[in-house]
Amino acid sequence: FVSKEFERMTGYRCDFALGRNCRFLQPNDRPFNIQFNGDEIAQMRQFCHDMDSHPIGSSIIVLLLNEKKTSERFWNLLYMTHVDVAGRRYILGVQTVLEIPMPEFLATRADQTSNGGEACGMSSALV
Repeated sequence: FVSKEFERMTGYRCDFALGRNCRFLQPNDRPFNIQFNGDEIAQMRQFCHDMDSHPIGSSIIVLLLNEKKTSERFWNLLYMTHVDVAGRRYILGVQTVLEIPMPEFLATRADQTSNGGEACGMSSALV
């Protein structure tokens, strides 16, 4: 399921995002991504692949530097939990975009210009 709010917050349409790993939100520059998100990526990978260590109901929260379709970067507070639906195991993810000022050097990819947001707030989406 991809919510309308996810589409609004990221710029990615449901027909693109549905059924995909949300890895496409991570910066395309691999060394940069590892520098800023490396520990969180390792946590998420372990959470998703080591099912024996994570019973139904267990969850994690990570803070990721992500990119919208427009290349504008944002702080993504991601909550993931193991759920059981009709005897099948799934991982439910809910992202919250933290609309806090982004340091200018992080605001967009190096090949893009920045407007560096000023608003403070939060909005959430179901992924």
